Amino acid sequence: MLKQNKILISLMSGLFSIALFAGSNIQQTFAVSPAMVTPVPHSCDATLFHVISGQMKKLDFATGTYTQLGDYSGFDQINAMGYNVNDNFIYSLARQEAVDVNGVPVSVRDIVKIDANGDVFYHVSPTDFIRNSVVGEVVDNKLWIAANTDIYKIDLATGAVEQQTADADMDIVDWGYINGKFYGARGDVLFTIDPSTNPASVTTTTVPGLLPGAGGYGATYVFDTDELFVSKNSGGLYQIFGYDTPSPTAIYVSNSEPTSTNDGASCPIAEFIPPAGECTVVDSDTDGDDVLDSIDIDNDNDGILDQNESGDTDGDGVINMCDLDSDNDGISDLVESGTSSGNQRADTNGDGFVSSTEAGIAIGGVADRDVDGLMDIFDSNTGNVNPGASVGTNPANNDGTDEPDFLDLDSDNDGIPDAIEAQPTNGYAGTFGTDNNVTDDDADGDGVIGIYDSLNGVFGGSFTTPQNTDSVDSPDYIDLDSDNDTKPDV
Repeated sequence: MLKQNKILISLMSGLFSIALFAGSNIQQTFAVSPAMVTPVPHSCDATLFHVISGQMKKLDFATGTYTQLGDYSGFDQINAMGYNVNDNFIYSLARQEAVDVNGVPVSVRDIVKIDANGDVFYHVSPTDFIRNSVVGEVVDNKLWIAANTDIYKIDLATGAVEQQTADADMDIVDWGYINGKFYGARGDVLFTIDPSTNPASVTTTTVPGLLPGAGGYGATYVFDTDELFVSKNSGGLYQIFGYDTPSPTAIYVSNSEPTSTNDGASCPIAEFIPPAGECTVVDSDTDGDDVLDSIDIDNDNDGILDQNESGDTDGDGVINMCDLDSDNDGISDLVESGTSSGNQRADTNGDGFVSSTEAGIAIGGVADRDVDGLMDIFDSNTGNVNPGASVGTNPANNDGTDEPDFLDLDSDNDGIPDAIEAQPTNGYAGTFGTDNNVTDDDADGDGVIGIYDSLNGVFGGSFTTPQNTDSVDSPDYIDLDSDNDTKPDV
């Protein structure tokens, strides 16, 4: 009779030990290790990797929302990360003892590799002492980290360390590398570090558009090799222009989640593709307020939130949120919105929108303190970029029927079009050319047809104050008795 075979399987110290028995004699034994996780490279695209409360996430520029990258929640244990374009992995400095995804021990100040699944792998140990740091970037296969006045360059292949000092304290919490220099920000100050000198030179410049007293920008990103972005720990992503000039400026680009463990990385050679420009082209800023259309909550600075200006009411090919006269009646949306007369007067040149310069003069200070694109004279909450908090102008609807006035061709329902009532009898002009096609009567695409626009080539019309025949109460287009003769106009 054949003896019954038995299989004994035991798990010890992470190894599977298997013994095959035939009767009482061991015929064969062998050990099988668990499958090792192989790192998966990232794709070099315009992804913004951002550490939020110990978790690596990817930021969607258009919405300011995040997608979690993997399940590892210990990213608060590593920092000073940078993206290596040579192998498409992110490298970072370990700040606590841990084990990697394959069970390999990681010591403080070891270099770890982060892959596309969010898994963390031990990579190399520096050959010499380095200070713990939160400031890092990968350049030419070396992880450059900074701590106060010390700079370390760690070779990612060998762990060899080169050290350099700076001529001043680098009071930053992250940096990005562009054309031989590193850039980082704190408050409204941009730090520029030039490592080509010894010691490395540190210079500072105030940047309008960054928030003074805002603390450190714990994540710095570079795209297209020369486009610089910083993410504020308390929330907010900004792009800095002219960083290599004496007069840099910054604009708000997107929401970002507040965090105390802020760090980030990006592929610096990836093409940055911002959210689609809502008015004309990508990267457009129609109203010139230094807030891109894609994240500007009032693209045409008329005080009406874009979310209340959907569609193309007059069919002129310019959507309402970018159209200064959405119904082509010759009265600007700013005026027809029903905003206060003081706000209307802020448009000192009558071009149909309140520029950031005009808004600053009217308010006697900063035009748009929360940098959401809605001028503060219209903004009910200057500390919140959420359109739900920034109410803007609630569009008037004088006749209480159909559309609000800025979309209504007869705002008082008296049977006389606003386009007629808004103009004096003498010098009245027709609404558009003889072909009755309004789409070819706006040469500069600002939504204002030619007869109301002597400013062709620039954003803005040449609006006149709507006619008020009786010089009392309301202008004729919202006055049911325009001449005060006690007889209704209708």
